[in-house]
Amino acid sequence: MLFILIASTFWLLIKLSDNGYITSLEYPVLYENIPDNKLMVGSPSHTINLRISSYGFRLLGYQLKDVTPLRIDIKKHTRKSVSKKDVYYWLPNLYRDEMQAQLDGQTSLLRLEPDTVYLVLSEKIKKEVPVRLNVKTDFKKGYQAYGQPVVSPEKVVIYGQKILIDSISFVETNPTIIYGIHTDVEQSVKLKLVNELITVNKETVRFSLDVDQFTEKVLHVPIRLTNVPKGYKASIMPSTVEVSCKVALRDVDQLKSNDIELLCDFAQLRKFPDRKHLQLQLNKASGSFEVVFMSHQNVNFLLFKQ
Repeated sequence: MLFILIASTFWLLIKLSDNGYITSLEYPVLYENIPDNKLMVGSPSHTINLRISSYGFRLLGYQLKDVTPLRIDIKKHTRKSVSKKDVYYWLPNLYRDEMQAQLDGQTSLLRLEPDTVYLVLSEKIKKEVPVRLNVKTDFKKGYQAYGQPVVSPEKVVIYGQKILIDSISFVETNPTIIYGIHTDVEQSVKLKLVNELITVNKETVRFSLDVDQFTEKVLHVPIRLTNVPKGYKASIMPSTVEVSCKVALRDVDQLKSNDIELLCDFAQLRKFPDRKHLQLQLNKASGSFEVVFMSHQNVNFLLFKQ
């Protein structure tokens, strides 16, 4: 077995040292300088085949060796097809000398395949669309958002084929969850594109959110009567309601009873004349507070003729 192994090794070395072996070598191609108004679509060839002849050892080395890609400048090195719209082409044989220079003197470049490489460069349009946040927030106990989240920029510009761009009305951020929030938030979030043929002028946007500690405050709010039937005087019970509000600590002193309006609207009797009680209507002033409880949702009433 040892002698067989030694003999096989010498035979292989002798064969590899012979000249005249022919093989195909994949040569990488890198496309550069695509025009701003163009978009490369489809699956363009990123390699060309070099048919070469050399010693066995040389061919084996080429298979293992990393070569410098052939750089094709789209603006300079391609030509537009006369008969086919959006089709461009370049001719590998024009770069025969450049590729032969990367081979050693004992290797012959026989031919290049294919002789023509076609590319599809479609017209690219742009469109401004809003950014939609896909951010979930988890607050520590007693904390919550003060106001609405802010995204900057609010809109981005997308580029691509018209048939793809027309169907897009917004760009969404990647799903993001922020845990244990107890201070103001400001961080970058990535944008998500559903189609690799569409590009965007921003990869990330800024997400910010004001955060404050919240507490509860109880207000005694009087009830205002409206639409009392003509010729009648109305009496209700109760005349004031306790309203519990969740409010930010920064605003707790500014929150007053007149920030909330409670209405008892006697127009309800037009639709329900036999009703013995009336529902209260709550009108809340704008601000970062939330009504969480009311001691009464409706009131009893009496009507007296004047």
